[in-house]
Amino acid sequence: LRTHTDAEGAWHLRMRENPEVGAEIMAALDPIRDRLFREARARGEREPSEAYAADALAELARGDAEDAKPARRGTTKVIG
Repeated sequence: LRTHTDAEGAWHLRMRENPEVGAEIMAALDPIRDRLFREARARGEREPSEAYAADALAELARGDAEDAKPARRGTTKVIG
């Protein structure tokens, strides 16, 4: 996991991990991202899917996501 702040002041995160770990992380983010998308759509707003995923990660990190469901080990399916 690496982070840095660029010349414009934006924070960047890069992670390299096993596919199973990535699938677990995305399984935790997906319901939050989907909710954020629906809420924005109801307000007439549209952003790229990546923006909702980033907001979902921030909510998860802050503990703000009421719909967060931690992935249970062994329940996430990875198709190669």
